[in-house]
Amino acid sequence: MTLVQHCISKVDNRYPLTLIDIGAMGGIPHKWESLRKVMRILAFEPDEREFSKLESNDRLKYYNCLLYSHTQNLKLHISKDAGRSSLTPQYQ
Repeated sequence: MTLVQHCISKVDNRYPLTLIDIGAMGGIPHKWESLRKVMRILAFEPDEREFSKLESNDRLKYYNCLLYSHTQNLKLHISKDAGRSSLTPQYQ
């Protein structure tokens, strides 16, 4: 039994680990795949084009929104290249 398998066996499914993925384009990284059975995943993707490709399920919930440190209206500058959108216009 590997260390990861041992740790997974100790997680109580009533209290899953929580992974928060900010900028979820392309889905959850493969390195977390072995922990999916014991994790609840909250993922945020503000670009509607990328968000529309993602599928939520019981343990994985995608949100089409931008996280920011303050509550305020912001303009997200959508880049023509996926993964390059920004709050700062020059980084498009």
